[in-house]
Amino acid sequence: MNPADRRSTFAGALAVFTAGGLFWAFLPLFIGLQSEALQISSTGAGALGSTYLAGFSLMSISALLWVPRANWRYTLVAAGLTVIAGFCTVYAAQNYITVLLACLVIGIGMGAKWAISYRLFGATSNPDRAFGLSIAISYSLLAAIVFVLGRFIVGRYGLDGAVLFIVSAVAVLTLGAYWVPANLSGGGRPSGAAISYKPPLAVALALAGILLGGLGIAAIWAFVERIGAAAGFSAEQIGPVLSGNLLAIGAGSLLASAIAARIPRLLLLSIGYLVLLGSLWCLLDIAEFGVYALAITAFGLGTGFVMPLQMATLASVDQSGRFVVLIAAAQGFGSALGPLLGGLAGDSGGRAALVATGAIIFLLSYTLFVLIRRTATAPQSN
Repeated sequence: MNPADRRSTFAGALAVFTAGGLFWAFLPLFIGLQSEALQISSTGAGALGSTYLAGFSLMSISALLWVPRANWRYTLVAAGLTVIAGFCTVYAAQNYITVLLACLVIGIGMGAKWAISYRLFGATSNPDRAFGLSIAISYSLLAAIVFVLGRFIVGRYGLDGAVLFIVSAVAVLTLGAYWVPANLSGGGRPSGAAISYKPPLAVALALAGILLGGLGIAAIWAFVERIGAAAGFSAEQIGPVLSGNLLAIGAGSLLASAIAARIPRLLLLSIGYLVLLGSLWCLLDIAEFGVYALAITAFGLGTGFVMPLQMATLASVDQSGRFVVLIAAAQGFGSALGPLLGGLAGDSGGRAALVATGAIIFLLSYTLFVLIRRTATAPQSN
């Protein structure tokens, strides 16, 4: 039996994948708290998220070299300890530069977690289902964590309390490494006889599409808390909306995994990108809280719907199974630029400029997935 198809393997990978998403889920609250604590601009606050994602990306792009050789159990434990050390530094930090460096360290640990998780999900016999379920379950758990943070911890205990809560969650979820195989050498998808690090055209297009998708999502997500605050909504109102976004991501991924086998993947991607664009259109006028909540929830639904389809597209054209580990790198590099680009857009042209930037990026991302169908490098399933 393929080790990646075992339930225990999926459970372990899911746990470390969830741990790897904790800082991403916490990012809007983190940026808001640091903006007030350090008295920094939107660009400076966005740079914190970009630095975290830069570390994430640097670690995950190197996964092409170390994932096939590493002992994944030991690596995941080391990654968990690295993340905890980074958050402890944030807890003790007194200045912006220290927080910036701590975000880089956290990103390195999180990148290792996601690279290994994606390798396992992509090696299953049904990657559409594996990616869809992993995102659905993980983001539902993240939604619960963010709800607790926003509703009960941040308001009462501030950033210090939130950091201690996240450190505890990372420690518990990292225990999932026990159920992860040491490696998939001899298992999973067969690799080619000759080792090549040059991706086929279809793989390159899929990675670029994922990168742009991550860029657009991060540019908006990093500032949804700030958008709500600027509209006059309270932290008690915004917190549940952020949790609702994460739940919507899980619901969107679950829906995608359920229907992907029956409907052409490109058609589903078209629907998902339309939902994302519709959510951005709603953000242009959020005088009422209900419109804000609807826009952020729809944004989560579209995000969750397109993500597993993007990943499965890459898995379907990556016949060697070698480049699946670069999903985390593509998401990371795109997401690393997202908060910084979103901050620059917001500082220069306000919410309208931020929304327009996100819309353009999503259209470019979708175009690349359309182009995959025109390549003759590898046939797509569906």
